[in-house]
Amino acid sequence: MKLETLPICSECGARPGTLVEVLSHAEMTQVTDAKRCFHFDRHQQLYHAGQFPTGLFCIHSGHVKICRELADGTEHIVRIAKPGEVVGYRSLIGGVPYTTSAYALDPATVCIIPRETVLRLLETNKSICLQFISALSDEIEDAETAMVRLARKSVRERLAETLLILAEIFGLGSDGQTIEADLTREELASIVGTTPESVMRRLSELRQERSIATDGRRIRILDKHALTVAADVHD
Repeated sequence: MKLETLPICSECGARPGTLVEVLSHAEMTQVTDAKRCFHFDRHQQLYHAGQFPTGLFCIHSGHVKICRELADGTEHIVRIAKPGEVVGYRSLIGGVPYTTSAYALDPATVCIIPRETVLRLLETNKSICLQFISALSDEIEDAETAMVRLARKSVRERLAETLLILAEIFGLGSDGQTIEADLTREELASIVGTTPESVMRRLSELRQERSIATDGRRIRILDKHALTVAADVHD
């Protein structure tokens, strides 16, 4: 659904620390005038693999999962983007079709900046070029880290680490414990890189150890230190 009132880039609370933060006031006005903004319901698709990019997706609110569809029909979630982040920029800059698909994980407001506007900014603003290079570098580093984690860590360790990461991305509820993410067990398994059945068994183990508690899809972190130990990461 296209929004009647567009978020103004210069007034966007999600802008600090993002790619568009380095734009001048005139450039942000240019982006605001050129972009389109849409509301996406949970599970609604932003773009799909094989589609040619026509714009840059900037998340104003909500969360978006970036996933790669595997040969057996399952999906692997390679990244979860939060407010202020942009998605689809690698294919847009490279001028090639998307290799991944993107879906809203919860109700999301997303601004789409036309490809021509983005390329024009890249030609005239060195700072945003450096920002894109930095983002690409971070993405490569994250991918390498994920490969090492998948190869060397057990499912239990990967699940515990994923829960800690989700707490950072989605935040915690008013109780200071509940991860504010409404993920299915299939989606959680897709992030961890295992089966839903294996996720359920490992969640049960963590519950028995009182590291976490669950209520349907909701997961509460009862003992962050114990979960950090289970994840084999440094707190």
